[in-house]
Amino acid sequence: MQSTFQVQTPPGVCQIQINNGTAAQPQWQALGSGILIHSEWVLTAAHVSMMSTEAEDFRVLIGEDKDLIGYSVIEQINHPVFEAAPNDSANADMALLQLGSPAPQEQVIDFLLDWDWYQSRTKNAHLNLKFMGRPFEHGKVVEVDNRSIYHMPRQADDPDGILAIQVEGTVDVKGGIPDGFSGGPVLIQLRGRKQGYACVGMTVQGGALAGPAVTTSFALSTHLLLSWLDSVAKKESNKVTITSGTFYQTIDAKDDEIFSVFRWHSDFSAQQLLQQNQIADLLTWNTALTTLVGRDDERANFNAWADQSSAHSKLQCRVLHGEGGVGKTRFVAQWAEQLSRQGWQVVDGSKTKFDKITESIQEQPSPWLVMIDYPENKQTQLHESIRNWSHARARNQPLLIVLLSRYGEKYWSDLLTSSLNATEMTTDYIELRPLQTEHGYQLLNEVLAVLGQPKDRVSEQDYIHWIEGADISEQEKTHYLQYPLMTLGQGLCLALDPNLSLAALSHQQVISELVAREQTRMKNAEQPMNFDESQAGFSLRLSMLAILLGPIHLDTLEGMSVEDSINRLGLPEVPRIEPVLGEKHLDLLNNEAIDPLTPDVFAAGFALKVFSDMSTRSQKQFPNWLATVLDKTDMSEALERFGQRYHDAWRW
Repeated sequence: MQSTFQVQTPPGVCQIQINNGTAAQPQWQALGSGILIHSEWVLTAAHVSMMSTEAEDFRVLIGEDKDLIGYSVIEQINHPVFEAAPNDSANADMALLQLGSPAPQEQVIDFLLDWDWYQSRTKNAHLNLKFMGRPFEHGKVVEVDNRSIYHMPRQADDPDGILAIQVEGTVDVKGGIPDGFSGGPVLIQLRGRKQGYACVGMTVQGGALAGPAVTTSFALSTHLLLSWLDSVAKKESNKVTITSGTFYQTIDAKDDEIFSVFRWHSDFSAQQLLQQNQIADLLTWNTALTTLVGRDDERANFNAWADQSSAHSKLQCRVLHGEGGVGKTRFVAQWAEQLSRQGWQVVDGSKTKFDKITESIQEQPSPWLVMIDYPENKQTQLHESIRNWSHARARNQPLLIVLLSRYGEKYWSDLLTSSLNATEMTTDYIELRPLQTEHGYQLLNEVLAVLGQPKDRVSEQDYIHWIEGADISEQEKTHYLQYPLMTLGQGLCLALDPNLSLAALSHQQVISELVAREQTRMKNAEQPMNFDESQAGFSLRLSMLAILLGPIHLDTLEGMSVEDSINRLGLPEVPRIEPVLGEKHLDLLNNEAIDPLTPDVFAAGFALKVFSDMSTRSQKQFPNWLATVLDKTDMSEALERFGQRYHDAWRW
């Protein structure tokens, strides 16, 4: 029996790491692995899932090697038999985690159904099985030949039993498969017309068998996994939608025999699902449009919908969610005014307790409009309240919820849609870009003031004049005038250099300009600036960077080194720091007498700002990949103090 470790992931197979559970010490510790069986569902071991009773505590990283993307978890379903008796139910060590947003469909894994047949046909061949997981240090693969594989004794209710895989005991393979592989797939490389890898089982545990030189890891067989998934899909039909799949027929090149491979798949894309759920004669919001607000035709459509919706017999509940701020978005205010004139009750959910809104909807059967800023730190409470508002309505009572997030990222849209898609309501995503509002221009001018620019330098009229005088085609002018400023960064470029071409409006240039101006301001200061003197600049500086980088999902940075993440974000050159958050920089981060805008401190502070944004979205203190930066150091308390010190400076 031979076993080998490989760092590289098999081609076309995604790695999955589950971390951030409350049982983890420290909290960025990798808890286990998983199998992507559907774009929104990860299969894992129940003993991994049961490390926390709250789905929101988990973070799932999916991808290949360094290209890992982080996903939140909004639902967990543990096998009830294992949940009741973990020590006596090895063949029920299964759980499902629902992702807050869908993973790419091409990363969904294939299952090999005819394991017995395939094994018997290839008993003299080297099967090259691969165990794949994401242990704490690096992703690894364990390869085992078929001579070390056999079935545990079968039972009447368990026709396929558990695969027992013997692995040669070495220093690297303690107890069989290393820690972190639990819940990960056992893969086999297919030969024949269908190439690639298929899953033949899921790793659940390991232990000594027949002495220290022979250890054994146990994996639940494919049939056992699929049988439970089928039962869950039937019992939890309101939660689980993995009820359809595709069978692939393939021919083994050696024996010319057919066997089956199964893959779960989604019947519809997210957009198709939205369209299917929408009521035909109501306004359809296209999620592909980035700036739908302010267009005359869309406003006319909305007004027409508002005119008829209170009497519409089929109207149930609609949620519009996007970027902006309640009371500061002129167009949403127009909606409220329009609906109020037609007898709608309008409430600002940011200023009214959720329970009070529920009571009011019950007491007043008139149509309701609820406007609310998305409270990122209370997402579960908000989603539950939206359900309560819907249930509190009288039959056919209209309810429109306009939900606005200051982050304005599709992340929150996916999370909301996933949370509410099993209810009777429909959700539609809109993007209200900051500079299409008075608040956006106000924020821009606040940043300009910090940079020494005159206040009220840029307005919507300035933007119009700039576009009209730009050296671009008439078609491009029409486009840019129809869709106002898309990012705060473009507004900053306009203010700093009105002669810039549209093609020059890159994040890189904007950030470079900001860095240069701040460094010049620092050098020209008569005396070193302390934290208090530069707090406003630091606050808006980091806010500016965060807004400029808004189109980049910070979740995609998870799994990268700090240096790689800063390069990915387009941060201009700063003095090389290895690593950015190394021990030698802790004193800089904690020393309030040192200006945080010095290059070294700024680089560390900005990196931590990124961490803060990511951890806020996952409701955790710090993400997993900090561990690679802070290797062999105990910095969590110092970082927490640093976070408290700059907390107000990070918020805008």
